[in-house]
Amino acid sequence: MERLQDWKDRLTAVTAVDRNTLVIAGAGTGKTSLLAARLCYTLVHHAVRAQRESARDPVETAVRSLVAVTYTEKAATEMRERVREYLDIWSGSAPGTRRPDRTFILEVRRLLAERLRLSSGRLEALLRSLVARLSELRVSTIHSFCAGVLRRYAFEAGVPPDFQIDEEESGRFREIFHRAWMDYLARLSDPGCQGPRAEARRAVKELYARYGLDEPRLRQAAEKLVRTALVHGLDHIRREPKWERSLDEAYWRRLHDAGFIPKLAETVRRCAGRARNPETLELYRHLARSLEEAAD
Repeated sequence: MERLQDWKDRLTAVTAVDRNTLVIAGAGTGKTSLLAARLCYTLVHHAVRAQRESARDPVETAVRSLVAVTYTEKAATEMRERVREYLDIWSGSAPGTRRPDRTFILEVRRLLAERLRLSSGRLEALLRSLVARLSELRVSTIHSFCAGVLRRYAFEAGVPPDFQIDEEESGRFREIFHRAWMDYLARLSDPGCQGPRAEARRAVKELYARYGLDEPRLRQAAEKLVRTALVHGLDHIRREPKWERSLDEAYWRRLHDAGFIPKLAETVRRCAGRARNPETLELYRHLARSLEEAAD
């Protein structure tokens, strides 16, 4: 591998495990290689530190102390494979492997041994132990990781432990949203609608006239706002432009008219009554207050 102009920066990003590191780069520039190398470096670093602190099982301590999070299953699988391949190269069990980044990976290994003052034999023994326990390393998508945390603390979170993730590909969210959206439009089509529905009807007409948003584009905008509200909360939506706020308010009025928000707030209050620690209790109370504000 020819040394790139940012060679030193790449090595710093891999080996600076005592601080947070932000890497911004375009596609095909080696981000996955860098992240996998940093994960390998950190694994060995943690194992050596645990060993020097007389941990009962330093390798287990290192493996269980780290988690690597990706956005897709494909990326998670690639990360697992890359980590194993790099550890094999470091341990000498894959001497014939030809990778374009092999020179870089071996340089990381040299720095690792130098900085931790590890002999070649001791490092190789540690690497073989890590490879044997690599299946225990947590490399997963963000939603799988969060689902695992929620299942572990299902009672505190107020969710059923056997819940399922609505994968983007399943279209379950889009199916539910489509039914609610069509029902919403049907209600707005009534010329005699009053109150919040009349306001929403005027907002939809204004969006159509001013921005040329036909029904498909309007539906896409509404779906985006609903997803944003579910992930980031209403405060984030309120910072959006005026036309998006109008659409958001119309949607939340629809939920309020259907009694969804008050019911959800009541469910959160019941969960607060079962909270076992102050932090969880405060979280539930904050959610309940936010929902009550939205219901006003």
